[in-house]
Amino acid sequence: MKSRKIFRSGEPLSSGGRVLRVGDGAVVDGPFAETKEVLTGFFIIEARDLDTAVDVARTCPALTHGERVVVRPLGH
Repeated sequence: MKSRKIFRSGEPLSSGGRVLRVGDGAVVDGPFAETKEVLTGFFIIEARDLDTAVDVARTCPALTHGERVVVRPLGH
């Protein structure tokens, strides 16, 4: 991604943190690895459109280790 000049940012995520619940706004410990899916990190890239971003995501090494890659646009 860096050689293609589309990489903008990326970081692994550490465990722990806090979760805010909708409604009462309570703060609880988490997220925890026991959940069905765990977010382990993120990349921000610059792509012309969603289809182009999906093409880039198809080359993510995480896919070769059985992980999932979710492609989402930034912004509202």
